[in-house]
Amino acid sequence: MRVIGQSRDWISSDLGDELMMMNIDRGIYVGLNPMGARIWRLIETPHSTDDICATLIDRFEVDPAACRAEVDAFIDKMVARGLVIVAEG
Repeated sequence: MRVIGQSRDWISSDLGDELMMMNIDRGIYVGLNPMGARIWRLIETPHSTDDICATLIDRFEVDPAACRAEVDAFIDKMVARGLVIVAEG
């Protein structure tokens, strides 16, 4: 099980249901859709991928298997961009 937390190198601003993020040191901007923004808000305090999926399934009424695949892919992209910190639990 992976536990995901925010990297403190990024600042963010709400844009309705979406989120705009910026890493000032690297000059990188990232926009997150409503589901990505929800994940970002959840991991303000570290959460397991199981907890993230449970929250998203309840909020967005998505298929559990599809949600897990999407969350795992999204987290992998966030790791590659340095947006999150991952600990194996």
